[in-house]
Amino acid sequence: MHRSLKVLDEVRGLLDERRREVPLPTKAEALYVEPTARKEGRSCRNCVMWSRTDQCLIHEPSLHISGDYVCGYHSPGEPMEALPDRKREYVSPGLSGLVLVPGGTYCGVCRWAENGKCRALQEHGEPAAIEEYSCCARWAAR
Repeated sequence: MHRSLKVLDEVRGLLDERRREVPLPTKAEALYVEPTARKEGRSCRNCVMWSRTDQCLIHEPSLHISGDYVCGYHSPGEPMEALPDRKREYVSPGLSGLVLVPGGTYCGVCRWAENGKCRALQEHGEPAAIEEYSCCARWAAR
């Protein structure tokens, strides 16, 4: 076997071993949030920073952001009718993690959720119990 391939195999083995040693995050560490009263996914449509003019308080006003988007700055609540007229700094969509997710993000549509448990979170070394309309920073599309 070529020396560089052997080194690569050794590195992969070390990484696999390290992954087994590092525990999954807890709910708190993954910013897990309980379901909203309306039992709906997280989206701009139910964020206090979004306006019904398809704009967001933290993103450039020139961006058209429909209610089906969501980002890491989501803050549950009623959207604004329009953005306030004042200067402010903006966050880029890349930094905020702005993505189009029709229906929003929630455990019920996450690749890690299965039968009320999350394979990406742990409680006392076991997969964490979750609720369908909860969500966390580990959310990933199926």
